Amino acid sequence: VLETSSGCTCDPAAKCALQGQPFTWCRVGTAEEPSCGELEAASDPTGRDHALGVEGRMWDYCVPHQMAEDTQEGVEELTSHLGCECAPRLDLLKKYMNDPLFHNMETGEIDIQKVPFKDRITIEAMQKYLQDGGDLCQQTPSSGQFLACPVAKDCAGSNVAGPGGALPSGWFSGVSGKSWDFCAPVKELPAEAPTEQVPQDMNGHYGANGAYNQIAFVSGGTMVHRV
Repeated sequence: VLETSSGCTCDPAAKCALQGQPFTWCRVGTAEEPSCGELEAASDPTGRDHALGVEGRMWDYCVPHQMAEDTQEGVEELTSHLGCECAPRLDLLKKYMNDPLFHNMETGEIDIQKVPFKDRITIEAMQKYLQDGGDLCQQTPSSGQFLACPVAKDCAGSNVAGPGGALPSGWFSGVSGKSWDFCAPVKELPAEAPTEQVPQDMNGHYGANGAYNQIAFVSGGTMVHRV
């Protein structure tokens, strides 16, 4: 079961896909337990309403399972807008560090409230990432309950329609184009069980050392409800 950006889980009977939107999302909960406390208490930093308008159901940002599997192979940690991935943005952090216009007059450090909303979560995430390490996909003061991350520069060219007929997104483009995106926990793939192999000599007999073990190691407005 997929985890969502706010810490809920996608309804097993629903799907994580574009479904008419420029970002991937899913219905959360189940028919028996339709609510999710984390999402109900959350405030979307974009102001979007997460109510589906059907039987009290709600939706949340997610990353399709196949994308999460790719991440475990070391490809990239993708986000809810297709064609985009989490990436460090030292360039933006340096930009705001070097511009007194965005500094606290007394401390000389970045005043996060002076940073435009389009970059605010990126700067918060980068500061936390450099200080504490860990994952780029994290909660910040401005993202609240939702996981978000800085995104690669080339995400600005990812505003294309994908499967499901979604319209191109202006999320990364224009004057207000964001340098961050919503992400979701990546489910770790289980390691394969250890397999035992016995070396043989050229004649097909057991080797002198006996058996040994070999282990393979194998991201405004109410939506229209869709399943």
